Amino acid sequence: MSKVVAKLLTDTQIALHSAQSDPEISALLTQYGYNPETLAEGVALYEAAANLHHGVAANYGRQYAATDRFQEQWRTVNAVLKRQRQIARVAFRTDRDRRHRLALATLANRSFANWIAMATQFYDAALKDEAALNRLAQFGLTQETLVDNQAKVLALVEEKSRQSRRVGNARQMTNKRNSAVKALRHWLRDFIDICRLALVDNPQALAKLGALMLTTHGRRARATQPEDQLVAHGTSTAEDPPPDDGATL
Repeated sequence: MSKVVAKLLTDTQIALHSAQSDPEISALLTQYGYNPETLAEGVALYEAAANLHHGVAANYGRQYAATDRFQEQWRTVNAVLKRQRQIARVAFRTDRDRRHRLALATLANRSFANWIAMATQFYDAALKDEAALNRLAQFGLTQETLVDNQAKVLALVEEKSRQSRRVGNARQMTNKRNSAVKALRHWLRDFIDICRLALVDNPQALAKLGALMLTTHGRRARATQPEDQLVAHGTSTAEDPPPDDGATL
């Protein structure tokens, strides 16, 4: 849908520029109430929609960058966690109590929230259990190594929060843009009809107003049609789980 909005804005810019700058067209439109002041209202609506449309693109660019950064960090942290959980499964192969307390069972629902809960439980339980730490150290998994990746898990929560804010900002900007486009289309409904009426005997002048006069921009079918929501720009909110949780042992 963003291409539809971009075309609408381009077509509107051409039509309004011609209506304001061409003396013949301007004179004819003035007879139907579209004097310079009225056209200026349309220009203001166009500029508001165009500025917000550009803002939407910028916000989604930042959102995509934040999402990519988050998922790359998640994959990296999970790769270490996966190996550590595999080691723990070997270390506590016959210790059902510690396997439960360290959350070593397969992660059934691998949303980020469940993944974080599992990772937090694993590190908290392991680091509070001296006997478990000693057992893990026998397999080369030291307390320092556990603490290091635990810190990265906590940092990942902060990165997720930043990524979520980007999603919210992009959605908010899109809603504002959609409202501005709706207002512009509402104004264009009468403008298009009056242009066609005023210039009905002057097709050359009508052609100068461009493609806007040949489309249904601003007509009833478009006046209330919602523009691209978040889904039109990609639905990723960085909830894709890591490839696996190392539950192979």
